[in-house]
Amino acid sequence: MSDRNSRNDSGYKWKSHGCRRQAQKAIKPKDKKGSGKVSKADIAVSKINALYRLERELKDKPPHEKYQMRQKVAIPLLAELKAWLDKNISKTAKGGLTHKAMQYALNQ
Repeated sequence: MSDRNSRNDSGYKWKSHGCRRQAQKAIKPKDKKGSGKVSKADIAVSKINALYRLERELKDKPPHEKYQMRQKVAIPLLAELKAWLDKNISKTAKGGLTHKAMQYALNQ
């Protein structure tokens, strides 16, 4: 995906690579000091990281192969992320950073 337009081959629109990166930074997990509890931020970051893993795997592939893999893998991952955000945003405090970060990601 180009930095300017992430829709080019995937068919799914993020305003830019930077927007995805900004959402990932905003939903950064906090240290739970060994609580063993998985936060919403941890879950969101793991879902976003799955997209980055895919892009790293596709880095040196030809455009047609990138397109096919994005259609097959990235679009379902993005749909899953959006569904998870939609379901869980109401479970966060409206003024909280997690809520703001989730809202930011949904607006992209």
